[in-house]
Amino acid sequence: MTFQTAKLIYIVPWIPAFLLAVFVCLPWARPRLPGWIFVTFGYIILDATLTIEAPHIPGMHWNWIGKGASFILALVIIAVLWPPADATALRWPQHHRERQWAIFGILGTILFASAVNLAFRNYKPVSFETILYQATMPGLAEEFCWRGVVFLFLGRAYASVDGKPNLIPAAFISTLIFGLAHGVSLDNGSPHFAWLAFLYASLLGAWLALLRLRVRSLGILVAAHNFGNVAGALVGAIP
Repeated sequence: MTFQTAKLIYIVPWIPAFLLAVFVCLPWARPRLPGWIFVTFGYIILDATLTIEAPHIPGMHWNWIGKGASFILALVIIAVLWPPADATALRWPQHHRERQWAIFGILGTILFASAVNLAFRNYKPVSFETILYQATMPGLAEEFCWRGVVFLFLGRAYASVDGKPNLIPAAFISTLIFGLAHGVSLDNGSPHFAWLAFLYASLLGAWLALLRLRVRSLGILVAAHNFGNVAGALVGAIP
């Protein structure tokens, strides 16, 4: 496998952004266990590196193996940490209020993704592989990463004295870096910042973070993310 070091340049802006997000949180949330903040950033870099460097299946245009590696990494970390069941559950919510939020969250994500892609669409036909990919891998890999493991780590960093995780800083920090992960890319070997992609991903990340706080099920976030991606792809294919 060729080490594509140049592609990792797009991670560089994450460093000051991560530090800035932690700094902004200081007036209202100070980490009780700051070591977990460094662990979080190390995990984010490792996840991005795996996603970029993992070999692609020949002939496929999407990073199936990269996303698969990201998902497996998250599963391994969750298995080692053995967090409370409601932190990484895939089940349908048990409580009425959470079920309402789940339905609202999924439908809201679909409508948001459809509206944005309709407003800024650039006609692009979609293949069956594209739909299959969008219906599976992005939600699994990115939700288990950003609203799964990152929430677990930062929840521990900002935990109260009694050990109860504080997920508000986790929501803020993960949303900012999630936006950058989609807004910064490479254009002819040089880092390029796309404001529209950043704003779209940041708003989507904030919405999913809110849903994560309201619904104790990563499964709902995976479903919302993937349904939104499929809806956006289909809308973007409208001539």
